[in-house]
Amino acid sequence: MSADAHPTARHRARVFLVAALALFMVASVLTLAAGAGDAERAAAAPDPTATATSEEPTTTATSTTTTTSTTTTTVVQQPSTTTTIATTTTAVAATTSTTVPAAQPPSAPHNGFAIPGLRAATLYWGTPTADGGAPITRYVVVRSNPGSSTWTTVSTTIPASAHSYTVTGLQNGGLYYFRVAAMNSAGQGTWSGSFSTTTFAAPSPPRGVLVSPRGAGEVSLWWQRPANQGGSYVTRYVIQRTVPGSNSWVTVAMVTAGAYSQPYIVGKLQGGVRYGFRIAAGNAVGASPWSSTVYATTRGLPSAPRSVAVSPRPGSAMVTWNAPASTGGASIIRYDVLRSNPGSTTWTVVSGALSSSARSFLATGLKPGVRYYFRVAARTVLGVGAWSATTSVIPAPLGLSVTVRASRTTARPGDVVSYTFTITNTSAWRTGSVIVGVKYPHLATWISDSGANTYLDYGGPSPWVYGAGYGYSGIPPGASVTRTITVRIGNVRPGTVMPARVTAVLDDADASTASVVNVTAR
Repeated sequence: MSADAHPTARHRARVFLVAALALFMVASVLTLAAGAGDAERAAAAPDPTATATSEEPTTTATSTTTTTSTTTTTVVQQPSTTTTIATTTTAVAATTSTTVPAAQPPSAPHNGFAIPGLRAATLYWGTPTADGGAPITRYVVVRSNPGSSTWTTVSTTIPASAHSYTVTGLQNGGLYYFRVAAMNSAGQGTWSGSFSTTTFAAPSPPRGVLVSPRGAGEVSLWWQRPANQGGSYVTRYVIQRTVPGSNSWVTVAMVTAGAYSQPYIVGKLQGGVRYGFRIAAGNAVGASPWSSTVYATTRGLPSAPRSVAVSPRPGSAMVTWNAPASTGGASIIRYDVLRSNPGSTTWTVVSGALSSSARSFLATGLKPGVRYYFRVAARTVLGVGAWSATTSVIPAPLGLSVTVRASRTTARPGDVVSYTFTITNTSAWRTGSVIVGVKYPHLATWISDSGANTYLDYGGPSPWVYGAGYGYSGIPPGASVTRTITVRIGNVRPGTVMPARVTAVLDDADASTASVVNVTAR
């Protein structure tokens, strides 16, 4: 081979090598693209050997990218010619897929509870821990009524922002169950656990009711609040008692809870009567059943003394009576006698401390001829009993009598005549002081006086014309004083009647009396 031919052969070899290399690169790219398409088709086909499982729905998003590559190869020919071969390689589009899970219903609300009310209940709950991938839009509440196992829809439109809801129209004292579920765009979520409450009810009866007699016509009541207040505070108590002689009841008091002190006093009852008492509690719902009935026999005041009578005495009045038919359950400690004075409408106790056995009282210091009124009552530790009917009396004149007698009925001038007088205190109670005046005949001359001088207090000038005066003090009831005065008859004409008069005055004219005896001159 010549020198010119050798370079040509080498040139051809190089061209062949470059062409072969270019073909190899195109083939490699085509192989890779085909492999990628097979892999994609293999992934899309179901695996006949796989086990079917339940999976959450998904959403697939796909993106495609195409790349073009250009390669340039330069071949140098000898001596001066250069040949250029351009090869364009187009890569198969690459596909990328991203899987996004679809929204699910929310999980269950948590920590649900209920607070009871009056024919209502207020529910509370916490937000679900998972919203399922979509915002919560609302809540649903259902309830189970008392004695039922079924669920009733209460509301399906509770806002998502709410975490409480008041259920109304319930029965008082009913046990209700509730549950709550959240909702989003995927639907209703899981129910919460059920929770319950019992709505307000009337309270149970008061406990521990006791009763005890107190004062006259009074009892004391004690009780404790109900064991069950029905979910609402007790606000009041109602007290009833029996009506004596019947099976009926009458309300005697309605007291506000907390505004009274125990024992609670029930008054204005009849004394010596057995009463029954019962108590009910009340709250916002209503009244409880009645407590058990308790009984007590009241203490009373005595009834009025019987057979009250008043009899007149000189300057006094004797009041008598018999014991009352009833003492009111307590012992009589004394009797009181009241008097109303003439012209007065008030009553004054005049008896002092009479014993429980007393059955009479002498009212003294009364004026004869004036009407007085009396009434009597028995007293116990509980007080004064009923007053007797009013009785009246006019006292008799004060107890004072005077008698006088002459030693002779006729006398001549110069004869001696004796006048004997006796004064008796006939009062049943009063010790008297007596002033006595003696008037003897005109022209008679006093000679002497004699007699019982036990009560002689003083002597002095006669308050009479032709007479003598005497004073006697401290004459006890029933006692008498006697006096004899001797005179000499003066010069009187025959036939003249000569009277002698003795007048006694008791205690400054409270009472007076007189007696006269005559002697005739002959």
